[in-house]
Amino acid sequence: MPLISKPELEDPLLFTQRLLALDTTNPPGREGPAVDALADSLQEAGFQVTRQPWGEARGNLLAELPGSTSQPPLILSGHIDTVPLANAPWSKDPFAGEVEHGAVYGRGSSDMKAGIAVMICAAWGLAARKSLNRTIRVVLTSGEETGCLGALELQKSLPLGNVSGILIAEPTSNYPALGHKGALFLRCRTAGVTAHSSMPEEGRNAIYKAARAITGIENFRFNSQPHPLLGSPTLNVGMIAGGLNVNSVPDKAEFTVDVRSVRGMDHAEVLQSLQKQMGSDVTLEPFVSLGAVATDHKNPFVQLVFSVMQEVLASPIEPRALPFFTDGSVFSQNSAAPIVVLGPGDPKMAHKTDEYCRVDKIYEAQQCYLRILQEWCA
Repeated sequence: MPLISKPELEDPLLFTQRLLALDTTNPPGREGPAVDALADSLQEAGFQVTRQPWGEARGNLLAELPGSTSQPPLILSGHIDTVPLANAPWSKDPFAGEVEHGAVYGRGSSDMKAGIAVMICAAWGLAARKSLNRTIRVVLTSGEETGCLGALELQKSLPLGNVSGILIAEPTSNYPALGHKGALFLRCRTAGVTAHSSMPEEGRNAIYKAARAITGIENFRFNSQPHPLLGSPTLNVGMIAGGLNVNSVPDKAEFTVDVRSVRGMDHAEVLQSLQKQMGSDVTLEPFVSLGAVATDHKNPFVQLVFSVMQEVLASPIEPRALPFFTDGSVFSQNSAAPIVVLGPGDPKMAHKTDEYCRVDKIYEAQQCYLRILQEWCA
């Protein structure tokens, strides 16, 4: 029996519950078996499927519903991995997909398995009823939560190419977003010389070096003007560690810096400026570098999405951006296609204990995606 049956392809809530039963927490990031199970199901349903294994038991998936080749395809994108459960106890089974008080509970319900279910159900429903004037390509990645690793692997051998638009079903409570800030994550290290704490003059304290560096960047000024959609860049020191014990001079310290960038910023220049500000006592190592995304609201595809969503939400749609990054950072490196982020999940529920997604938002999103696909692909 396939993972996803025909009734579940027709009902995004049932599909979401099926996806929630798959443990795809990252780390450890062994999403491969879930990707394979989805691939088998979608192939049986009529999608043309391409798998891309990578890493240890990991993988990406491309599933196409072919249409006319005279028009560039539309991409529907989502990531299959979720963050871990963390330490706080859940009141619901995080992998059972329980429905209570109009919401479906589970790790990844908002971020972003409900979104994946919605876009696949809408695509399959449209293709089952109509011929397509452009191909619909579903792109599922793994490793997004730890720096869009799957999308980066995808671009190596299966680049998106010329496409007409990219819809990413990350959580937005069904309000379309046209971009998000980029991310530059740094590990910053200082070194010293250990000694007995009763004779600190015999050593060099690595924590003092780190503390001076952190204080020095607390009010760091970026050489960048506010972006009209994305606002101003930000910086945050999120973690700090160092030392061996209370009665030794520490010879090692480490802290992390999270920079959220806007369009027009060069991460290499930001890195250089931070190094100059913190001084030669600090070694900086980037471990995530993803660019910002900002789509022009006047783009025809964006205008179609706005038109559909304005009618559904019964309120004017204004250009908005998100605070978190998506795989769109990677896709935009090699494609000029407009990127819109639109999904049923609540962004405020992402990564939380007892994560949930409202059921009415799931069905609303399915109808929105179906209408957008009808207008753009049929």
